[in-house]
Amino acid sequence: MSMTADVAHNTSIGVGALIRNWKIITVLFPEIHVELNKLTEVTECSVIANITTTITLSEPSLHSVFLQPKTKYERTLCSWIVTKLQGQRVVMHGSVRFSWCSASNRVIGVHSQTDMMTPLMQILGDIEDFAMLFSNARITPGFDLVR
Repeated sequence: MSMTADVAHNTSIGVGALIRNWKIITVLFPEIHVELNKLTEVTECSVIANITTTITLSEPSLHSVFLQPKTKYERTLCSWIVTKLQGQRVVMHGSVRFSWCSASNRVIGVHSQTDMMTPLMQILGDIEDFAMLFSNARITPGFDLVR
């Protein structure tokens, strides 16, 4: 089964955009690992894949993905957050819904969501640090690239 040229992926459209997103994710998190846990048929034209995504937070990934402090106060907080997160292995649970057109037998939608908030809150311990981490992030708490 192949994809339509205008396949929808979260907030982007097209095979090129889908490939670009994954290229960026793998550059930002070079040690990413995605594991399929379960595949469930939802309708005749869609399945949901339950997945576990694991990343390791390196200092470069923390600075390139999350932390762009603007003030001295933010730099101090960011330093504290880097200390807490650097080297941490983050295990996130999520799902990907694949939808296809039965007439063309092609994938027309790939919609993913991953819970980044739960494991990061367990490490950080408070919502203020979490909010600071995502205040200028290039990725959402749902593990989607910011446009």
